[in-house]
Amino acid sequence: MKISNEFKVGVLTVVAILILIFGYQYLRTGQFFQKGRTFYVYYTNVNGLGVNDKVLYHGFEIGTVHDISLNSTDSQQIAIKVTLNILEDMPIFDNAEARIVNSDLLGEKAISIIQKQQGTPLPAGSVIRGTVEQTLSQQIEEELLPVKNKIEVLVSNIDSVISRIQGIFNVDFQGKINENLVSIEGALVNIRNITQNVEDIIAMEKYHIDTIVNDVQAITTTIKDNKEELDRSIKNFADISDSLSQIEFSKIFGGLANVTARLDTIISKVEAGEGTLGELIQDDELYDNLKKVTVSLNQLVKDIQENPGRYSPALLRIGTK
Repeated sequence: MKISNEFKVGVLTVVAILILIFGYQYLRTGQFFQKGRTFYVYYTNVNGLGVNDKVLYHGFEIGTVHDISLNSTDSQQIAIKVTLNILEDMPIFDNAEARIVNSDLLGEKAISIIQKQQGTPLPAGSVIRGTVEQTLSQQIEEELLPVKNKIEVLVSNIDSVISRIQGIFNVDFQGKINENLVSIEGALVNIRNITQNVEDIIAMEKYHIDTIVNDVQAITTTIKDNKEELDRSIKNFADISDSLSQIEFSKIFGGLANVTARLDTIISKVEAGEGTLGELIQDDELYDNLKKVTVSLNQLVKDIQENPGRYSPALLRIGTK
């Protein structure tokens, strides 16, 4: 059977159309035939997510992004509809969350399914709640925002301080500072002069100071050399102190009181003219006679000393008897 050229052309055309369709399907979804389960997620911002990006569960690829389209059913809020093709036979629970994340450091996007192990499984065609992970710049901005606010407050405070300092350092204040600096300079000069005077005095009295130091050293050496004698002296003082502590001063003071009382009694009797001593003191005539006798004896003794020969025969006669 002879095949006509027209038939060959038609077959090639159909094959080319099928190849084009399947090629487009492969380029669009990465698969010649779509299989698995379909789920939908709605976002307000997909952050660069594209078709055929991976769908991950704990880092394991379980599907791909099948389609991304703008949902125009709600005119109040922009919503982007993302169709997910889940290839793996794993349950998607009603508490699942489809989060757009960075799959690598180059900024490639992916969807990570985050869910708890307990929940009600969702059937194919259900809607999963969608969230977007913060980008690196957003995270940095969020971390640096408190620091930025503090820096702004600090700069404002610094500006206030600088303004106050500028207000303080006016012409009058600078004049007072100059006067104070002059006073301080004069005080430093006086201190320098006093220091020089002290150094001169020390230089002049160096010999006396050395002598005093040598004397102190000599005294210290003497004390060290006579340590045993000093110890004995201190011990003797301690013994004397112990002996004094053992003396019954109360009895001594009691005896002194008795003696004092007796002396008072005797003095009273003398003043009253009682006894020989009292009569001698109170009787003026007896006192005068005794005084005359004393004067005569003094004159006799003086005459004997001056003229011993006058009294020698009499003294010899007295001695012979």
